[in-house]
Amino acid sequence: MIVKTFYGNGHFDVFDTDHLTDSSLFPGNALTNFSFNLEDLGARRLWLNLYYYEVADTYREDTGPCGLPVARRRDGWSFLLVDDDDIDGLTKVMADGQVVVFRQGDCLIDGIAYDYASDIACELNPQSVRTHDYLARVLGPENEQAICERMGYPSEAYAEVAEMERRAR
Repeated sequence: MIVKTFYGNGHFDVFDTDHLTDSSLFPGNALTNFSFNLEDLGARRLWLNLYYYEVADTYREDTGPCGLPVARRRDGWSFLLVDDDDIDGLTKVMADGQVVVFRQGDCLIDGIAYDYASDIACELNPQSVRTHDYLARVLGPENEQAICERMGYPSEAYAEVAEMERRAR
């Protein structure tokens, strides 16, 4: 399984459970976390950081919320993918098929921020309003709390989405 987390500051992490890092380098590794920080582009560099989650008997007593032993996150290595000599020729960076950086003229664009904004504007918000309207017809418009719960939305979050969509029209 590949799990990706994205943040508003241009940082994202990729957690890999399919291809564990060589255990001779990282003893007890059970999960590998690769991390990009797109803020480094301002320094004209792009780094890929590796962290791993160590499983060891010494952690068996320390349990998480489900009562399972907790693996410890450990620092691995940092890899310089693009340096200041190569940055001007960079046109695109992809991770697992997703564009994370792309060039427009002389500028490098944060593909994660762009993708998120595009999804919100073109897909998620309009679809949320359509889904809400459908459920209001099915459940009755007086059941706002039930409608929002069925959609997985807190009612205040849906009210914000509905207002954004109203202003966008």
